[in-house]
Amino acid sequence: MSGPDACLVVAEALAGSEADFARAMNDRAAELELTQSHFVNSRGMAEDGHYMSAHDLARLAIHMIVTYPEYYDYFGLVRFTWNGDTQENRNTLLTMDLGVDGLKTGHTTLGGYGLVASTLRNGRRLIVVVNGRRSEHERIDDARRLIERGYRELDEQSHSPQGWRGAAHD
Repeated sequence: MSGPDACLVVAEALAGSEADFARAMNDRAAELELTQSHFVNSRGMAEDGHYMSAHDLARLAIHMIVTYPEYYDYFGLVRFTWNGDTQENRNTLLTMDLGVDGLKTGHTTLGGYGLVASTLRNGRRLIVVVNGRRSEHERIDDARRLIERGYRELDEQSHSPQGWRGAAHD
């Protein structure tokens, strides 16, 4: 679960209001050179002027993996239990022996089903972004195909974002 209610509480606690938090998110996005993103809420919910491109999602994934490796394992948990309540990870790629070690699934009525997946095989990491799918199954199936194609067809040099070897995106 993404916990939009929890996102709102955190945003208000950190910035005083969701609008102020969104402004801070936009400032940070600019620092990270996420040039195809703009935020108006903390929850990731569809709203006029709120968007993030697949390219920026991939760049953010790389930033998180490189900058916060001590937290990255959390994105690969298949399930998590807190206070007797168990949540299953909706990223079923984690259990498909593809080398997937995280990141995030999502769904909105407007945007459909999407995900950002990271996979590591033989020291080579790929980032896959899938958006606008009609179902959870379609989202996972398309991502699986892209991962398999990426390892089969993309060479490391021609598709690596500047400053980070081993990433490929389609």
